[in-house]
Amino acid sequence: MSNNNGPRERNTSPCGAIDNVDDGCGIIFERRPLDAGSLCQLCKRLQRPGITREEIQDIRNTIVQCGECGIVGTATITDPCGSCRKEAAQEARLAQNPEQAEGAQRRREFMEKRMGQKPAAPPGPVTPQAELAALRSNTDKVGSFSIFYEVRKSNAAGSIDKTLGKSCTPHPENITMLELQERIIKEMNPRWTDKHLSNLQLDETELRVQGNVAFPPKDLGLTIRQWYNKYNTPETREAYVKTPKGMTKGTSFSVELFIDMEKVCE
Repeated sequence: MSNNNGPRERNTSPCGAIDNVDDGCGIIFERRPLDAGSLCQLCKRLQRPGITREEIQDIRNTIVQCGECGIVGTATITDPCGSCRKEAAQEARLAQNPEQAEGAQRRREFMEKRMGQKPAAPPGPVTPQAELAALRSNTDKVGSFSIFYEVRKSNAAGSIDKTLGKSCTPHPENITMLELQERIIKEMNPRWTDKHLSNLQLDETELRVQGNVAFPPKDLGLTIRQWYNKYNTPETREAYVKTPKGMTKGTSFSVELFIDMEKVCE
């Protein structure tokens, strides 16, 4: 639902479109994706061709719909749903911490630049502050991952830079891989500036998997947990998910920070 890097544009169109030309419920689901079509998920089910009156009644009695984004389900969905609660909590954090909001905007622009998209100014939160605070207090406890990293300045095999060191530190599982990259750079910069005049910048680096294995730039927008779940499959685990020696599988993995020396020297 969320892009994980800050508030996204809200939906302002009612279910059924303007003047209800598609015979929807008329509700405006503000967190509904803009490309989801004119009808909400519940109305799509209720307007299924050939549906009987009994089936309609059963849907109304058993289906739960999120009033924020419009998704539907049975026992797995609450109102608001878990995704909307997390997005609201993120908005609350950004509203209370201007520096974090600025950082989120920088990450958004960086991602859009990597993906070839035009940066867009984020709208401010529209949910009342008291409600956001309540949602934030109700979010589940966030887990963490121990991330082991090494640094390389060349694509050559075995070219790990020994002078810049290595580290293994815990990070919240709900930060994005791009935020992880920023944290690694910040931690390493004191060692970097021992031999360089200025700090290493985000656009002078790439986050890769141990063994100099690259992954798609769009995956930087995934949280650490989402990234781990995506690649921790039988088909990709061996290449992407490298558990550090002595660490527990499922709560740790290894990455590399690649420094593009051509960009550094520009």
